[in-house]
Amino acid sequence: MVRNALDQLRGAVSIVYPMGLPPHDPIRLEFEDKEDLTGTQMALQIIEESESQLWWAGKELKRGKKLSDYLGKNEKTKIIVKLQKVRF
Repeated sequence: MVRNALDQLRGAVSIVYPMGLPPHDPIRLEFEDKEDLTGTQMALQIIEESESQLWWAGKELKRGKKLSDYLGKNEKTKIIVKLQKVRF
């Protein structure tokens, strides 16, 4: 879904800017996966994988386990999880 949304944004940007974006434009850097957030407020919100936890219904979702281990086999179940930093 995210890849599809990025493709739609790329298409919209190419329509609005047919000559292309300048090399330093943040949107272009994001499309090329070269965005550097060092020294910005957004850099403070990045959570490394080793420091992250997923929670649902008051339970931590353990790495390596499948969602079906927690939810069963119902394909129509919609869940909302919380991503947070590991607290020691």
